[in-house]
Amino acid sequence: MKISSHSLSLTEWLSDVIWMMVLVTAFHPVALLSQTTEPGVGGIAGVVLDAETERPLERALVVLVSGTETAVAAAGTQRFLRSGRTSETDTKGRYSFNNVPIGRYRLLVRRLGYRPGTLTIELGAHSRFNVSVGLEVAPILLEPKAVQETVNPYDSGRGVDLNGTLTRAELELERQDRFVSSDEQSITKRDVIQAVTLGETDLFRALQKFPGVSGRGDFAAEMWTRGAEWNQTRVYYDGLPMFNPLHTGGVFSGVNPDAVGAVFFHPGVRSVSIADGAAGVVEIESRRPGAVDFGGRSELSLVSAKAMVENSTHGGRGGWLLSGRRSYVDLLSSLVDGLRSDTVFQPYAFYDFAGRWEVPVGDVGSLQMSGLAEWDQVRGDLPGILRSNTGSWGNILGRVSLVVPVFGVYSEHFAGFSNFNGHISPVSGSAVSQTAPDAPTSIPTDNKIRYITIGSTFRLPTLNGHRFAFGYQYSRQSQFYRGPTPRTVPVDSTTLDSLRLKETNNGFSFWAEDRWIPFTNLSIEGGLRLESNGRIAGTSTVNAAPRIQVRYEMVQRRLAVSGGYGKVYQYIQSVAPAGPPIGPDLHLTDVWLLGSDSIPAIRSNIWTVGAEYWLSPAWLASVTLYTRSAAGVAVPDPRAGVLTFDRKLFVEAKADARGIELFLRRMAGRWTTSLAYALGSSNLRSAALTYPSPAHRRHVVDITTMYGLSQSLSVGGTFTYASPSPFTRVIQGTPGCVAQRTAPGSDTLVTACRTAGGPPLIGPAGEGRAPAYASLNLLLEWTRKSKGLGWSLTLQLRNVLNRSNSTVYRGSLAPCTSGSVERGGGGVCDRFHRGLPFLPLIGIGVSF
Repeated sequence: MKISSHSLSLTEWLSDVIWMMVLVTAFHPVALLSQTTEPGVGGIAGVVLDAETERPLERALVVLVSGTETAVAAAGTQRFLRSGRTSETDTKGRYSFNNVPIGRYRLLVRRLGYRPGTLTIELGAHSRFNVSVGLEVAPILLEPKAVQETVNPYDSGRGVDLNGTLTRAELELERQDRFVSSDEQSITKRDVIQAVTLGETDLFRALQKFPGVSGRGDFAAEMWTRGAEWNQTRVYYDGLPMFNPLHTGGVFSGVNPDAVGAVFFHPGVRSVSIADGAAGVVEIESRRPGAVDFGGRSELSLVSAKAMVENSTHGGRGGWLLSGRRSYVDLLSSLVDGLRSDTVFQPYAFYDFAGRWEVPVGDVGSLQMSGLAEWDQVRGDLPGILRSNTGSWGNILGRVSLVVPVFGVYSEHFAGFSNFNGHISPVSGSAVSQTAPDAPTSIPTDNKIRYITIGSTFRLPTLNGHRFAFGYQYSRQSQFYRGPTPRTVPVDSTTLDSLRLKETNNGFSFWAEDRWIPFTNLSIEGGLRLESNGRIAGTSTVNAAPRIQVRYEMVQRRLAVSGGYGKVYQYIQSVAPAGPPIGPDLHLTDVWLLGSDSIPAIRSNIWTVGAEYWLSPAWLASVTLYTRSAAGVAVPDPRAGVLTFDRKLFVEAKADARGIELFLRRMAGRWTTSLAYALGSSNLRSAALTYPSPAHRRHVVDITTMYGLSQSLSVGGTFTYASPSPFTRVIQGTPGCVAQRTAPGSDTLVTACRTAGGPPLIGPAGEGRAPAYASLNLLLEWTRKSKGLGWSLTLQLRNVLNRSNSTVYRGSLAPCTSGSVERGGGGVCDRFHRGLPFLPLIGIGVSF
């Protein structure tokens, strides 16, 4: 039987390219269907051929989906798969499906370089349906970049979508084609939901479930990547850097997931086209308008309300999208405040808005514009936190890109800006607050970072196994800070002195890389990035950042090993919190240090070795060994002694990290799960001392799972364990003297004394250990479609074990008070902020 197609529209072609480029090729070859079948079931088998030459096609993807609204039964079981069943042709082009219940089915056949085929099958009881399918060659020149621009991988689900949406397993195969290293990751909306993030879908919290990534505790969305603090993991939105992209002092991510089209996480060696990120990079691509003429969705959680609308134009080649999110604690507290005699009003809210607009240019080009604005705002009193203050802080960024072919070469020309602005000051003419009389009034603080850039990227067609790309970029970055001297350690008193920082530098970079595929099972990607950013401590006039990665498929599309080396320069880093604290180690913004002749750039060298193995079409296992060494890291002065105002804001340190990461995932079927384990160490060397990094956690375990009870109802859960993180003791309170070791494990003691009301005492860096962290969270998700609307209801149970999870250090006392439950030893009482209690959360959503 021969299947042919009419001339494809561009939208249809783009959809078909996605299907073909992400073929699931990890299946064992299968034998033809046996002559006997179980009662009430049949079988489907056949051969996939080249329609012109009748040559069998190996590694063609054959998908069997129900032709009705019913599910497809898994072979040999009574369990049903909403995602259908898949098979891959063997070396003779053969495929088969055994134990298929009688009924009506659709057979979808996809193969790279061929037009897809679709066939309807009526299967009767005790029958064996034999069908051979001939695919026609698709006479279309494929550009590597086109695959990345046709779908929104973040929306990938668990099922087979005839419109071209990728399944989760298929996205992993596309990720393996796009990236060489086994530790580079992609994340989807289903991953975020399965991660049971706090109150609503949260990108950064979901990324904490990946191996090698951890966080401070319940209150922090920021990511510690392989023992490095948050500022060394850079966040890019459409190629533009974001600074402190968090809401509510770090509790929630500052990017609305509804505006996201793709998220890629690079914890190690990455392409030379990506700058910065001494420890890692979170690469966020804005969501492209969907294929529907008009659609959208909205969601209400206990945290915020959000909505998104999108519209497709020009036959799917263009369109626009707008999304927005707003917290409503101020609105709700204002309503309650009017019903009560006491004051409960909270004058705080966060907002974020994002948009994207595309219009075709010529036959294949496009003009693309995207932007994002996210900020927090407070005006008035926050009981126990701020008194009579007004302020706002957040990011605004925008980018315009022209994508056109130049002499047959893919090219993208772009310009963009990214601004971070944090400002807080007392309300003019305010009287003594009645709602927060004991809270401080912040010293006026201004914190600004300006970034502008222009550049171009060129990607040549594949020629003789080579995929060559190059580009250039100019950027101008400036930083300004005026406000109280930031506190590098937790102290109870308010800092009264001030600090002023101002710096500007201009940067120019050129990069080139080549992906060489000399054999079908070997990929070599090498590249060089040249950067010039002026006179910056620890760097040269021109800095060379080479990177090389190798991937070898020992068993094609099943077992692959990879390794790589990369050098990265990071020219801006944060050193300490700015502004008043607003909770358990939460703060409004960070003080950033832009590289100069006196402020160093971070120079990071990264090595990785890893392997990935497809245990089955649904199961993927990986292991990664890594080591990272960095110089030029700005850290608080680690020396023990009395905390005085002349203590340096920062000292330069070297950092070393190494470890092993294990990752096991099931990504298809009724039950999906992931198991991540990381064993690592991370140390700093400064002022002749070696001590553990504040972001060091030796063992981290993350387990996530999701099970579909029915088409509409799913249950899930997550469990996280993290071993104790180090901290530096800050002893304050009663007067006295404390003898401390000069360094962990040292026999040399130093005695420091304080008088009543005197300055705090600083202990040896990293000598203390916070309690271990363990948390179990559960999720119930209900979804339903009715009359063109999609409905969803989620219920979360946070911290089911009701552990205190007191992992955030807030200071020490000497001696401990009688009956104190705070941890301590040797007459010193360590105090920690408690984590979240057992907490039920609910959310609802509507899509159209």
